[in-house]
Amino acid sequence: MSTMKAVLLDRSHQPPALRLTEEYPRPHLVPGKLLVKVKAFAVNHADVMTRKGSGAKGPAPIADIIGIELIGLVVGVSSELERARDVSEQRTGPQGARYRSGDIVAGVMGGLGRFCNGSYSEYALLDPDCVSAPLPVGDAAQISTSTLISLAAIPATFLAAYGVLVTSLQIQPEDTLLVHGASSSIGMATASLAKHLYNVKKVVGTTRDAGKAARLKTAGFDEVLVRPHQDDSSIEEQAKSIKEAAEEMAGFTAQVDLIGADHIPVALACARSPGGARVCQAGMLAGAYFCTEPFSPMAIPVGVYLCGYSSSFADHLNPLRELVTAVLQKKLPTNVDKVFRIEDVPQAHEYYERSTRCGKVVCLID
Repeated sequence: MSTMKAVLLDRSHQPPALRLTEEYPRPHLVPGKLLVKVKAFAVNHADVMTRKGSGAKGPAPIADIIGIELIGLVVGVSSELERARDVSEQRTGPQGARYRSGDIVAGVMGGLGRFCNGSYSEYALLDPDCVSAPLPVGDAAQISTSTLISLAAIPATFLAAYGVLVTSLQIQPEDTLLVHGASSSIGMATASLAKHLYNVKKVVGTTRDAGKAARLKTAGFDEVLVRPHQDDSSIEEQAKSIKEAAEEMAGFTAQVDLIGADHIPVALACARSPGGARVCQAGMLAGAYFCTEPFSPMAIPVGVYLCGYSSSFADHLNPLRELVTAVLQKKLPTNVDKVFRIEDVPQAHEYYERSTRCGKVVCLID
């Protein structure tokens, strides 16, 4: 039996612990699947929540191996998914893409790391529904380590940021954008896309850590507002403080809230009203998936549109080739904070949870 390195979720501990093994059974190609040699992956908030036995909703995870995203080399293709050698492919897996061994692809979401084994391993067996189109990276054998690191920082984070900005907020260059939770990976990616690709007029972010301001401005924020760890003032007072500090007393035309459901009233109070302002609730950094205080849709200000975003919709993989191209052309920073190896995944999780982290945590596999 062939084996591989993998980082297992050891549920004999409470909370579950991460344990490296070199003797986990290597997956074999089966009909309807792709076998991918994992080259790199990133640590995500969802991984940490799964490790701790918590999550937004739904049944408990059953996978031995966590990890919701990867960059990898296709090494096995089920016959019905294989394309001819001389045919190019720009469709994603959900769109009916065909693959060949040697393709570099991203695998992201689709139950990875929860209901099927995820990315923290040398090989992964992937359903095409979670696989990108082959990425435009040239000869797979010539990809540098630095390029792999950049690629690993893109899939889950930048696809989410793209979806929030383009699909949900329909961002425009004339917008004034406020990101609540700016120092999260998605917050930084949102700023990078807004400023470097979509030329948004003004991008403002909130953080609890003044020491991260310079790094956040490098990502794309024009202004960084330092907010208290706990603010007991009223919703109206909090919103007034934010708008005054940003010199946007009329309110923002677009907002991304990554803090959680209980923070929605503050974001709504920061919106320009009336005038077609949009607010997207897209994260739960503070852990609140549901509102713990009463909230009525009737409280939404006049002319303000409240929406959400989820990577579960069918076309969420489509922008990945565009994003990868922008990164390879040095048009888009990927905001990588620190790089580990697969042997050091427990330390990577520990680092991820430090308050000093600012950006993506990436892990490489030899």
